[in-house]
Amino acid sequence: MAEGVGPPVPCGGTSSAWQRDGCRSESAGDYVDRVNSDPAVAALRRRAHDRVEPIAGWRIIDVGCGTGTDARELITRGARQVVAGDHDPAMVALAGEHPRVVGVVADARALPFRSAVLDVARAVRVLMHVSDPERAVDELV
Repeated sequence: MAEGVGPPVPCGGTSSAWQRDGCRSESAGDYVDRVNSDPAVAALRRRAHDRVEPIAGWRIIDVGCGTGTDARELITRGARQVVAGDHDPAMVALAGEHPRVVGVVADARALPFRSAVLDVARAVRVLMHVSDPERAVDELV
């Protein structure tokens, strides 16, 4: 189990993909880590990182941050700060463990920031989980 995560979330937890995949006896954080370790998902993540190569000093929001794997990668690639946003407080807590990652419980359809406060907004594998993806895209751009 990932450090800082409590016991497995019971069925009815907050991760819709985790629920859809059978609500296994693992925590939602462990589920996300397992999915991220899949070679096809890892390749997708690398391509997504390569498309948003942070310029030193950038502040980036990673919407749907999960356990913060991508947020930490963006820091290692040069981002000054990453805001890790997710609707699940347990995921935000994990993501915010890095000193330059700020975890924020947030809805992709109504992010709690003024326009142009951050340099880049990214959402990888998120829109299919949002009830109003068009509104989420409007929020991101």
